[in-house]
Amino acid sequence: FGFESFGEKNKFEQFCINFCNEKLQEFFNDHIFTLEEHVYKSEGLDWKPVRFLDNVETLELIESPMGLVDLLEEECHFPKATGMTFRRKLNQTHGKSKYLSFPARLRHSFVLKHYAGPVTYDTTTFLAKNKDAMQETLVSLVSRSNRPLVREVVQLAKDAAVQAAKSPARASPSRGEKSLGKQLGGSASKSFSAASPKATSNGKLNRFASMRVKRGSAAGKKDNTISSQFRLQLQDLMDSLNQTHAWFVRCIRPNTEKAPNQLDPGLVEEQLRYSGMLETIRVRRTG
Repeated sequence: FGFESFGEKNKFEQFCINFCNEKLQEFFNDHIFTLEEHVYKSEGLDWKPVRFLDNVETLELIESPMGLVDLLEEECHFPKATGMTFRRKLNQTHGKSKYLSFPARLRHSFVLKHYAGPVTYDTTTFLAKNKDAMQETLVSLVSRSNRPLVREVVQLAKDAAVQAAKSPARASPSRGEKSLGKQLGGSASKSFSAASPKATSNGKLNRFASMRVKRGSAAGKKDNTISSQFRLQLQDLMDSLNQTHAWFVRCIRPNTEKAPNQLDPGLVEEQLRYSGMLETIRVRRTG
């Protein structure tokens, strides 16, 4: 459903993909449910709130202060930290959360309850991949390439790293600010704005932000992690989406074999349920 889960061997890449999909699902929920509820109430319609699957708690666990991402970035600054120490710190901080569990038989793993279901993450390479950086000598060599495009890509990567180092950590808008159905305010019309997304000044740089150079290079004194840059880019994406009038297209996979003329009812129902489509239909029928 956009989310990725490969049994018990999900890596840092799957975590980033699933984090992004959680944010997009929250955006969908806000527009389809919360804002619709606000419109119905403002027009004085007889309205009974529709219960729907929410992912607020999961996102708070991931991106709140001292959440999963913050703890991961903190561990990356300790030379002797490993995936095990990250898992241990995560357990000490959020071990009582109902959205997080630590299977005893999987010593290097934790299970995070996503909107689309629980996903097991193997922390063995989390820190190494989050600190992933190109060797300074390699960057210096490539930057002297006789190909203008290659030199431009390297320069964009350096500029993006410098920008991320200078940018303060930005917190996401609070859930109360975004849940307009719960706090009826004057900002609902802004979310329904038909304005086109505005290109950000650093949009071009963000494409290359993941290619970084190690401490002591042109990137500056601060050695940024992949997760910190990813979080900034993800917030830029959500800011752009919030300036648009959103339309949603849901693609449903009929079977897991990619075979024609075969419909797996259970698989289709699961996708409709986890994508919020059943609740969406109830909202539309009510209105």
